[in-house]
Order: sequence, then C-alpha cells, then structure tokens
Amino acid sequence: MIEKTTEFRNGAEYTNYRLLKIYPALACLGEKRKKIYGYPKITLVKGSYKFGPELQISLASHKDNNIEEENRNATPWNSIEINLKFEDGLELIKYILDDLKKNDS
Repeated sequence: MIEKTTEFRNGAEYTNYRLLKIYPALACLGEKRKKIYGYPKITLVKGSYKFGPELQISLASHKDNNIEEENRNATPWNSIEINLKFEDGLELIKYILDDLKKNDS
C-alpha cells in the first residue's frame, strides 16, 4: 500500500509517495555499516528557489528507532542502500508514474 501526501514549505511543493511497509536502509561508511528501519519514500519537489525541481529518495524512520551498527567488509566505497522487494519497488514506481500521468492531463 502507498500513501501520497502533499505539503508546501518555503514556497516549494513536496509530494511524498511512501510505501507503507518497513524496510532497512544500510549506510556503509568507513569501517562500519549502520542499519535503520523505516518507510521507503520518493518525494517530488517543485518550486524550490534554491535547488529547482528534485526527486528525493529516502527512508522515513522515527527518531526513537534503534540504529544497528556492525563492522563491514573492506572496500574503498561509502554507500547508502535502500533494498526493496522487487514487487514493492515496482508498485511504488508504477503508482508515481500513473499519478504523474493523471495530473499532467
């Protein structure tokens, strides 16, 4: 299931599409890997005077959620990953495309 909300802040319009299933995000930084659980979200931003139109991909998590930390394999790269089940990711993308097509008409 997907939740759509729209809000206006500082002259910009934020349209949020949030998948209502909890998934982990991994932040692999330096020698550590941190895992946090939350709701995957894609936000379309219009009217930002500072950055212009944007597509933001994020994971919304409550501030009181635990962040798990562990060592990681050696690699020269830092990364942030949000891994969804294929079907859930596809549902989110299709929902946004259908919504954009509907609102552009």
